[in-house]
Amino acid sequence: MKRLHLIVFALLACSSTTAAQSSTAKELIQLENRFNDALVQADIAVIEEIETDGLIFTDATGTVTSKADEIRSLKSGEVKFASIEMTDTRVQDFGNTAVVTGKLVEKAQYKDTDISGNYRFTDVWEKRDGKWQHVAGQETLVPGTPISLTGTWRVVEFADLDKDGKWVYLFGEHPKGYFVYDATGHVHIQIMKVPPLTPFPEANSDDGKPPTPEHALAAYNSYVAYFGTYTVDAGKLVITHHVEGSLSPDYTDTDQPRPFRLEGDRLEIGDGKTWRRVLERVR
Repeated sequence: MKRLHLIVFALLACSSTTAAQSSTAKELIQLENRFNDALVQADIAVIEEIETDGLIFTDATGTVTSKADEIRSLKSGEVKFASIEMTDTRVQDFGNTAVVTGKLVEKAQYKDTDISGNYRFTDVWEKRDGKWQHVAGQETLVPGTPISLTGTWRVVEFADLDKDGKWVYLFGEHPKGYFVYDATGHVHIQIMKVPPLTPFPEANSDDGKPPTPEHALAAYNSYVAYFGTYTVDAGKLVITHHVEGSLSPDYTDTDQPRPFRLEGDRLEIGDGKTWRRVLERVR
């Protein structure tokens, strides 16, 4: 009889724990949905209520942000969410701490950049004074989600690491130029060395008078120009320039894959360790 009582007690305890976990999961999913709605509506009051002041959030670009950063972006209109759809949610309940994971389909924009896509998220919640609050989170862009680089980008830096481990600026520390990625999938790139070369006295483009070989070589080494089409692999964060024509003949009819990192209006092309091309979006 005692053994029967123990079995009944254990079953009741297990049932109570399961019910509590189920209740926690339901409450946290409701909070996640409420938070997503607040982002779409830019409801700062709800965000203030749900997030802790010490929130740590890592976005899909690897940038670590805070509650203050998020609220500032929403208030300024830098970030705008048109819709957020959450699915495939899972909750792990550890008592006063819980972890929520799931999938998000977001339609959103950061300044002039379309950041819409499919994301996986992990949120950490903590119960404080009987109330669940969001303390940390992270988002990952699902491979294959489109990333928009469409627009005109001003060249800020063009740097390569030499054999001695020093950064070399072939076009000067403040080069001029633009990368243009248009909506039809075409790319146009031009970069000029700064300070620019002075006009060659013997040359006259209008009259068809060429520069000396030495001056022609100097001009060739002071300028980059090519055009073609481009494709973006969002999963690998690689943009490939399919070059159709180039000032440098060895580039013509080649594919030039480039790793990249996009943070708002800043685009960095290169591995960041041995070479980098830093661009800023032209508004």
